[in-house]
Amino acid sequence: MNLMIGPLFTPYTPPIEILPPGIAPLNVTCEWASPASAVRIPLFRRTPHGTKRRAIEQVVLRSTDLPCDVKCTASSVLDAEGVLYVPFEAVIAELYRSGRPRPLFDLLRDLMAMIPLQTSNTKPAPDGCLVASAEEQGFRLATAIVDGDDTLLEIGWRPSRDTSLLHVLNAVIPAQEPDAGAWIDAPAPGIAALLSVELHRLLPGQPSHLISSSGRQFLKSLRPEP
Repeated sequence: MNLMIGPLFTPYTPPIEILPPGIAPLNVTCEWASPASAVRIPLFRRTPHGTKRRAIEQVVLRSTDLPCDVKCTASSVLDAEGVLYVPFEAVIAELYRSGRPRPLFDLLRDLMAMIPLQTSNTKPAPDGCLVASAEEQGFRLATAIVDGDDTLLEIGWRPSRDTSLLHVLNAVIPAQEPDAGAWIDAPAPGIAALLSVELHRLLPGQPSHLISSSGRQFLKSLRPEP
C-alpha cells in the first residue's frame, strides 16, 4: 500500500447499531489515503469481562472495513458473532511496513489525545533515568526490578507526563557489569515494535547506553548495601 497521507484520527458519531457482546465503540475513526483510495474506518474496543480500562491491545477494527490484508496471530483476532475484529496495532504495523505514513510519535500523540489509553503501570521510575536524548522523545524507564544478580528493566513511551506509558521493550543489566546488558525479547509486530525501532535508531547498542548517570544511581539504590 503506497500510503501518502495519514493515518489521522477524527471524532465520529457511530450509527445506532447493536454490537456484539464484548465490543464497544470508541467514537473515533482512523483515516488514511493513497493515490488509489481514501479510507475512513471506525475504531472499537474489546471489553473483556466488562473492564473499563482502555489499553492499546484492546483497540480493534472490523476486518470487513479494511482495504488490505494484515498479519496478526489467530489468538489476537476476535470472532464476535461471526464478525472478525483485528487488532489496531496490526493495521498500523502494516501501514508502516508497506507505506510512507506520518511520523510515529505524531501519530501516537494524536491517538492518545483522542483515546486516553491506560496501562497497569501507574508508578513509573523517576524522570531522568534515561539519557536526555531519549526522554526528550518520550521514552522513560517504566520499571526496574532486582532479580538476583540482574536488574530487569522495562522501557516505555508516553507523549507527556500526564499520560500512561506504552510498553516498548525489556532489558536486563547485570549488577556486576553495569556497562553491559542485553535486550530480552523483540516485541511482536505492533506499536511496541515500531517504538523499539525508533529507540534503537536513536540510541543503538546495549541497554546501558540508554541509562543516564541519575538512572545508574537509581538502579544502584534498588540494591541493599552488603
